[in-house]
Amino acid sequence: MKRKTISKWVAVVLALALACGFAACSDDKKADSGATGNTTETAGGDAADASALGKLLLDAKIKDIDGKDFDVSANKGAALTVFNVWATWCSPCVDELPTIDKIAKEYESKNVRVIGIMADAIDLEGKADDLARKEGKTLLTAAKVSSPNIMPDKAMLNSLISDSSSMPTTYIVGPNGELVDKIVGALDYDGWKKAIEKALKS
Repeated sequence: MKRKTISKWVAVVLALALACGFAACSDDKKADSGATGNTTETAGGDAADASALGKLLLDAKIKDIDGKDFDVSANKGAALTVFNVWATWCSPCVDELPTIDKIAKEYESKNVRVIGIMADAIDLEGKADDLARKEGKTLLTAAKVSSPNIMPDKAMLNSLISDSSSMPTTYIVGPNGELVDKIVGALDYDGWKKAIEKALKS
């Protein structure tokens, strides 16, 4: 399914991708082995930035893609909260939606929560993109996704754009907002299981 229009956010991401020498959201970047995705970055590098992003995600009081209030911080008691950043125009993102939801269901008993962040649900000014939201809900319904999906606010959107120029990107956050892992690219089922099991042991 193709969008007839491209949001300003998409234009920014593509510009960042070209500037950095990366092809954002290309199908050939899907994991070959399924074990670690395109790039798995265990929290490191600038620890302060990683901690700030993790807390920003976990502390968010935001809207879901239906426009209803959603308090992400209610998940602070979870062993892990998995934030999967995706967009309607990103085919690898859409392709892995059923797999991520399957993982969400399987690991719920281990106190793992999965939350989708639909990046193109708003524009750069933080206003809801109703066309994108409608398409996103259609895609989620088709993939039979039951885990929640939220719209980023402007602050979250800016942080996500600054942190990664490719999608999907997934952030695995611990109970205190610590960034346990960052996965750039799509994973298959076995890859997700390995990533979650590794994060639970960290």
